[in-house]
Amino acid sequence: MADNRDPAASMALLRELVRDDAAQEYAEAARRHRSEPPRAGTRALLLLSVALVAGVLTLALVQNRAVAPEKELARQALVERAQATQQRIADLEASIATTRSDLAAAQEVLLAQSQEGQALADLIAALEQQAGYTAVAGPGVVVVLDDAPSAAGGGPDDPGRVLDQDVVLAVNGLWLAGAEAVAVNGVRLTSTTAIRGAGQAILVDFRPLVPPYRVEAIGAPDDLLARFRASASALGLAAVAEEYGISVTTEQRASVELAASTALLPVRARVPRPLGATVGTSPAPATSISSTTPSEAQP
Repeated sequence: MADNRDPAASMALLRELVRDDAAQEYAEAARRHRSEPPRAGTRALLLLSVALVAGVLTLALVQNRAVAPEKELARQALVERAQATQQRIADLEASIATTRSDLAAAQEVLLAQSQEGQALADLIAALEQQAGYTAVAGPGVVVVLDDAPSAAGGGPDDPGRVLDQDVVLAVNGLWLAGAEAVAVNGVRLTSTTAIRGAGQAILVDFRPLVPPYRVEAIGAPDDLLARFRASASALGLAAVAEEYGISVTTEQRASVELAASTALLPVRARVPRPLGATVGTSPAPATSISSTTPSEAQP
């Protein structure tokens, strides 16, 4: 009698039996793994890793605490040096002002002895006032620039900080509006004054200033303020204020007092007539004279 059983059916039965056995073995292995406690080697390795990480963190903390006082001492030393230097500069400027006053008094006595000398004294006084080397006072306008509130604690590249170019905009706008004399945070500006940035500070005549920046100008308050507000400089500052949040305020002042410049005098200067010319004569060609100052700045 012929065998009519299908071989494929037999193979399927064998595969099912093998699969069931494998599944049971996997399940049994998983059960044993869950019930067995961790091996001693695994536990020791885990504890060693935790101890190593804790040791590294502790060492880093100890080193940071040890270095922190050194950093603070170095920072304090730099602050003290900066303060001492600033005090030295202030003392030198006071000495320069005293020497200039004594020189001016002696010069006035000598030049007052003749008509030509008196004319020369008047000319020197007028040139010193125009050049910014004498203190002046009068009505004027004050423009104040300050950092945005969001810039507090930010770095020098924070867009909310007032930049040297913003101060330059205010200064140039006031000059073009008709200002007779200008100062920034008490530093009198002359034709050789440089305004530039250095880190978080703005240097005016190489003196570091901090915000707020007060740009004071002497001139007819109404006309000066109206012309400044209509200038391209004021419009540029308004755009910066709207974009980055810096503060720009303007006000009229009945009295503005500007100190004399303490910058070095130019190396070269030009006078409208020779030193021996008398009043009332036609001016001769300008004569170039040189000073003995070591500065190389030229007007």
